[in-house]
Amino acid sequence: MSAAGTDHTGDRRSDAPLPLPMLPLGERGTVVGVHGGRGFVRRLADMGILRGTELRLVRGAMGAPVIIEVRGCRVVVGRGMAHRVLVRPLR
Repeated sequence: MSAAGTDHTGDRRSDAPLPLPMLPLGERGTVVGVHGGRGFVRRLADMGILRGTELRLVRGAMGAPVIIEVRGCRVVVGRGMAHRVLVRPLR
C-alpha cells in the first residue's frame, strides 16, 4: 500500500482521506483535516466545517461550487476551498 492511499491495483482505500469534492455525491464523510492558515480554518469553522464534523456532499459538479450538508444546514463552499478539506468516507 502506498502513502498516497492506493493499493497495488490502483484502487483507492475506502478509509483513506480524500479532498471533499472527491467524496461520492450523497455520501457522508468525517472531516479529518483542513489545510490552510488560521483565518481560513476559522472561516470554515464558522460554517461548521471543522475536524471531526460529519457532513454529506450534496453537489460537487466540476467547475461549480460545492454544496454540503453539515449539522442540518446546507453550506456552499468554493471549489478551491473544498479541495483543502480532507474527509474520510463513512461506510
